[in-house]
Amino acid sequence: MEFPLLGHQVALDLANTLWVHAGRRIDALDTIGGADRWLTAVGEHRLWDGSTLVEVAGAAGLRVRDEGFRAELVGLRDQVRLLLGAVARGGRPAAAVLDVVNRIAAAAPSTVRLTSYESLGLRLRRVRPTPMATAVLAALAEDALATAVDTTQLKTCPGPNCLGIYPQDDPRRHYCSPTCANRARVARHYARSRTSQSKLP
Repeated sequence: MEFPLLGHQVALDLANTLWVHAGRRIDALDTIGGADRWLTAVGEHRLWDGSTLVEVAGAAGLRVRDEGFRAELVGLRDQVRLLLGAVARGGRPAAAVLDVVNRIAAAAPSTVRLTSYESLGLRLRRVRPTPMATAVLAALAEDALATAVDTTQLKTCPGPNCLGIYPQDDPRRHYCSPTCANRARVARHYARSRTSQSKLP
């Protein structure tokens, strides 16, 4: 996998498209192709209201086709990181951050449509009759707003050089991923070894 996916809220996966690996800052959205692969990877994951980005995109297809959409996705990601990061640290998001995310969410007003399927029965769908990019960004912004007030406690990962934000859905969980937990154990072991060696005569 070329980017981490926690498999929780899509907004958290968006926030975590920026991370550090081997001392280098990695951005999964730094190219049109990378942003397109990330959207494809999360396209069928359920948003806070039960819809998916594939459904939001509709007939236009869920694709990052141009630099404008990619840049807007990165801009939203940066605001979502500020929003969820503030919540994870127990603080309040800056008013300017809330204004931006709220504005993006409001850019694609939605309606609810009832559809009848032979196999699934009746199903409510949220429809945004706007350009695909605007609709997808709005859905992601809404997901971030819902994630910020979710009862699940958000945390910033204390792993070495980690930029991750994760939901502490288990009181025993203290890192965003097993990889970060292992890195932290190795770092503690290394620090203890150095301390022990320094005490030798």
